[in-house]
Amino acid sequence: MHRVHLLLFPAVLIAGLVGSTQAMAEPTHLLRQPAISAEHVAFVYAGDVWLARRDGSEPRRLTSDEAEENNPYFSPDGSMVAFAGHYEGNADVYVISIEGGQPKRLTWHPGDDIPVGWSADGSAVAFASRRESDHGRSAQLYHVPVDGGAPVRQMDARFFRGQWDDSGQRLAYIDFGPAYNALYGGNAGWRGYRGGTTPSIRMLDPAAGDLFTIPGNRVNDIFPFWLNDDVYFVSDRHDKVLNLFRFDPATEEIERLTEQETWDIRWAAGHGDTVIFEAGGRLHTLNVADGQQVTLDIRINPNLPQLRAGWREVRGNIEQAGLSPNGKRALITARGEVFTVPVEDGSTRNLTGTDGVREYTALWSPAGDEVAWVVESRSGQSLVVTDQRGLGEPREFDLGPDFYRLQAWDDDNGRIVFTDNRLGLHYINLDTGRVREIARNTRQDGFDVALSPDGQWLAYTLRQPNNFRDLMVYHFGDNRSAQISDSMADVASPVFSRDGEFLYFAASTNTGPRQFSLDMTSQERPYRAGLYALVLRVDGDSPLKPRTGDEDPDDNGNYNGNGNDNNDEDVEVRIDFDGLFARKVALPVEKGNHGDLT
Repeated sequence: MHRVHLLLFPAVLIAGLVGSTQAMAEPTHLLRQPAISAEHVAFVYAGDVWLARRDGSEPRRLTSDEAEENNPYFSPDGSMVAFAGHYEGNADVYVISIEGGQPKRLTWHPGDDIPVGWSADGSAVAFASRRESDHGRSAQLYHVPVDGGAPVRQMDARFFRGQWDDSGQRLAYIDFGPAYNALYGGNAGWRGYRGGTTPSIRMLDPAAGDLFTIPGNRVNDIFPFWLNDDVYFVSDRHDKVLNLFRFDPATEEIERLTEQETWDIRWAAGHGDTVIFEAGGRLHTLNVADGQQVTLDIRINPNLPQLRAGWREVRGNIEQAGLSPNGKRALITARGEVFTVPVEDGSTRNLTGTDGVREYTALWSPAGDEVAWVVESRSGQSLVVTDQRGLGEPREFDLGPDFYRLQAWDDDNGRIVFTDNRLGLHYINLDTGRVREIARNTRQDGFDVALSPDGQWLAYTLRQPNNFRDLMVYHFGDNRSAQISDSMADVASPVFSRDGEFLYFAASTNTGPRQFSLDMTSQERPYRAGLYALVLRVDGDSPLKPRTGDEDPDDNGNYNGNGNDNNDEDVEVRIDFDGLFARKVALPVEKGNHGDLT
């Protein structure tokens, strides 16, 4: 097989205005992780910690390093802000004066140290760290002196997020993080998760040895903090939307304080009678005494390197790559643009060159004269088909609101096969623009697809309830699918032979250890698949039939010594379904992690 390494290609560059100067007509969004003191609010924007007056006026940047800074917390007197600085490749605890200046580093462990608040007297910063735990899913609570010194562990129990009350005698906390970890820097968007990884808020009095758990089984509770003698926290216990709640330890009553319906409250903190929280990318304050809620009007126009116009190398942002039919160019999608890159002759071409628009999942036509890709927009996705040089008049087809992946292109019949992010397999008729659904998976899984040489059949895999994929074939003329395999093996990577006589595929019976998101194939049972061929016609020969090496006559019984074997005739694929799966032939290839057959 001919291999082309992307590293041999010229660097793919894109020029243009990456961002424009932010207009001041609208309040700034994407403000995160707010904190509040008697006179100020702090928040994170574009990876820096910012400070503003309590009403949102006079915003200014406290930190400006290229590394990420987050998790800000005011000292009890409001004179300093503790935060996590990712300056040395991991998160450590730093403090900085509200007047600015150089941050002071307090922790030096190679693992992440995440500030969660302060000691009641303001002499130490409280932080969570896994430095002494023997497993990676939980941390413990530490204090590190602001004046310098070694961190001191506060208790042996697990700890994730929480704060002390004003006296420093009671701690409200959760002992592990919710599975919905997008709330605190992760990437699992499991909104409304109701599984076992749903911590409840605990109230601990270390001196008395008392521990009380706020009721709330199988709900996401997070960001507990004290105001006066009550515990405030964020929870999705009502309608799976994250709102602000108050718990009164004296009466053990829980009160809902906000009515967010569209945007989750993703962070909350408090001081005095005021709670500040983030929802919908903006910061809001709530007076817990009178219930008045205010959305802060924060407008910032920072000098950010991300907004500076310039050249960007997108080699590290490649999303998809494929070769042209004759291997002369590679088709690459990267950073929302579509490029063709020469293997030898010519120059790199940006076929899209759009600002603020994302193009993705490109495909080259089998003839090599056209290229297709999908354009993303707020109104829905659309398919664009245009000349390979990007100079012709493009054809555009509406696809719908989902996200798509182009899979196969049939030039002769004007069809493109594609999948969506809702488990669907479809094709579009490029003459009419009509989209028809072929199949829909029952589990989160992609489709392996292959077009027959005459374009009348599509072979694909379909996940079954036992988690094995079956081999299916779809006939475009009848708009019907037929199941070929018997659900006793996991089928992958079907491909038709060029003469239309065989359908090759890989199949495995030991795929179990890599199913259900628990991949154990690095252990003693690695994934292994054999290669097989289906003889499509009932009168067809096995691809392993012994050969005599004799001269063969043509269909009329004549011998053509000039070597004319009629290869120019059109291929017509015929599938005889009676006994089809019984006509499978195991190929003499050692079992292995086979896939992407061609």
